[in-house]
Amino acid sequence: MLTAFEQAALRARSASLGVNAGHDLNLQILPRLLEVPGILELSMGHVLMTECIELGVEQVIRRYLRIIEASSSRQDIQDF
Repeated sequence: MLTAFEQAALRARSASLGVNAGHDLNLQILPRLLEVPGILELSMGHVLMTECIELGVEQVIRRYLRIIEASSSRQDIQDF
């Protein structure tokens, strides 16, 4: 699913470019996106707000934090 993104990220890093991600980032894609090595920053924008409206702010933030914390134990993730 994210093969094209992984290849683009690898090429960007090879060219000494930073890799940021986040457009359409949501609770379903976040775990997989965190597996892509070398991402410097994730931008959680409008989809986050939609999820907060649908599910509630506290619940959504807790879910994102759990996913990020679980991923942090699998690889070296830089500051968000």
